[in-house]
Amino acid sequence: MTWYLEKMEQMLSADDKKMLKNIYEPKEVVVPPRDTYVFSGVAPDGELRLYGTIGRGKHQQDALGDGYLYSRDCGLSWHPHLGTGIASENGCGVRSPISGRYLHCYHSAALIYEDGPDGKTCREVKIFPPEEDTDEISPEMFPEAFDENGKRKNRNKMYGLPKHPIFLESKPGRCVIPFTRDTADSNFRPVVAISDDDGEHWKHIELPVRQNTEIFYPDKGYRWGNLGSEPTVCELADGTLYLISRTSTNFFNEYFSYDHGDTWVGSGEESMIHSTLATPLLLRLHDGRTLLLWNNTRVMPRFNHHHLWPECHYGHFMGFQEDMFTNRDVAHAAISTDGKHWVGQREIGLTAIRNDADYRRAGGRYNIADKSIQQFEAWELPYNKVFVVMGQSISTRRGIIFDLDWLCETSREEHFAQGLKHVTTHQYVKSLRGGFFGHASANRLPGAIMTVDPEDSTRPVAQLARFHRPELCNERAGLVWNFPVSAKGKITIGLNIVQSGIQIGLSDHWQNPSAPDIKIAAAASFVLQKEDLPHGGWNTVTLSYDTEKSRTVEVIDETGRVLFAVPITLPVLNGMSYLHLQSLATEVDLQGTLICSLEKEAL
Repeated sequence: MTWYLEKMEQMLSADDKKMLKNIYEPKEVVVPPRDTYVFSGVAPDGELRLYGTIGRGKHQQDALGDGYLYSRDCGLSWHPHLGTGIASENGCGVRSPISGRYLHCYHSAALIYEDGPDGKTCREVKIFPPEEDTDEISPEMFPEAFDENGKRKNRNKMYGLPKHPIFLESKPGRCVIPFTRDTADSNFRPVVAISDDDGEHWKHIELPVRQNTEIFYPDKGYRWGNLGSEPTVCELADGTLYLISRTSTNFFNEYFSYDHGDTWVGSGEESMIHSTLATPLLLRLHDGRTLLLWNNTRVMPRFNHHHLWPECHYGHFMGFQEDMFTNRDVAHAAISTDGKHWVGQREIGLTAIRNDADYRRAGGRYNIADKSIQQFEAWELPYNKVFVVMGQSISTRRGIIFDLDWLCETSREEHFAQGLKHVTTHQYVKSLRGGFFGHASANRLPGAIMTVDPEDSTRPVAQLARFHRPELCNERAGLVWNFPVSAKGKITIGLNIVQSGIQIGLSDHWQNPSAPDIKIAAAASFVLQKEDLPHGGWNTVTLSYDTEKSRTVEVIDETGRVLFAVPITLPVLNGMSYLHLQSLATEVDLQGTLICSLEKEAL
């Protein structure tokens, strides 16, 4: 899959090379022309492309037409091209190392571009025989699958959502594509399609799943049930195929194949990788390492919408409406040599509108309504860089470049010099009945806010308080901060508890700033109040944690005295990577707790 690296480098000017080499932490370089899934590609000469609708403005009719954005300098700059030739706005797929032609999947068939994405020959190869699609569905269940006479349009459309094909290195000539199968009970399961003749003929294997649609505390309502959808597969360094699929639990399901995909081990067991109802991507790098891109997040506990006012839509009760995905405002990356031990677990993106009060309508009605930075596409670049596109709505989707060594850092600091740019703080507003504006579109208000230090008016600090707004799901403001994962480490917090104290949680995944269940959902959780500290005003508190041996967090004041130790009660993936702070106020508290600095280093 990295045949193009040399071609890309050859197109770079001396200035381009310098600019690309200087990129380290994630840098935004483009807004993709459509939602991301399989709509990017690399042309035969190394040109990067993002297919979609070009020139779309405020209204649908403003669009100039289908086409693509292209970059001939590894993503540093982008230019529009109208018209897609034999390809469509859905992209051109990937280049076969066997024949050099391009193979692309979007629904349930393979499109073969014999002469490349700009050639003149394209033909369709069926992957799934129509007679095998035996699900008994009705027009009421899937109206889009039937014509005006009530006849099924295309039974193959019950297979879909493929990722880009991968060509195996441990078995040259074999191509593997993960798909999703829509089942008769309105659920999903992962399917793997395999070809040994460059996409001409296919066999497919359906993977088992487990039921997961029950309500478990702290949820008091249904999540949208996903047994296993939108899978991604990667060939690890030792030739093992590793597949993970999206679910409605708190973790991906995982499967392994040790014979190049012919048979699979796994019956829908949960992995250790956190994610809820969000789509991952695994990418094999040229040196055999694996890059994981995903939303390392958990949704807000589901409400019992029967007791919320204003009255809700029926879809809220079943987990279908705008509060369906309350965990898609942050995206993550990690890297591994074996698919088990992941380095990084760092935020590569936070939605720019995550604290906006009119979040529900951001981007307008003529674009993808789901506000998120979930769904990923990625291409390795020269000089240890990677290009990633992610997101759905025009208001949130972005393309970035970063250096893979950035994932391997062990420390991070936050002094709020750029305000709340590097943290999440939003609070959710109770759902309003009305027009549908997308699944991931729950309205919110800012939670923690920036203010000035009462002892130094030149220093910005974050404030965790409690304001009375009856439309909020939780009035206690919170702040969530990510740092590079480590099994052992220490976190130093500069804080001033002016009035109410704070709930502090440490974990290996993101949880909503205003999540009401942090005391049981975090791996370690405790409260810190004014009387716990040696003096009033500003204090420095250190959290020293060990997730392997002692499995405790020691809370230490600035004199070096251990205030208390907190047990780590939940398993974590390779250590801690998140700090969660939330006001303890039980009533209005306009002063709360001030935070001036956060620092983390591995031990």
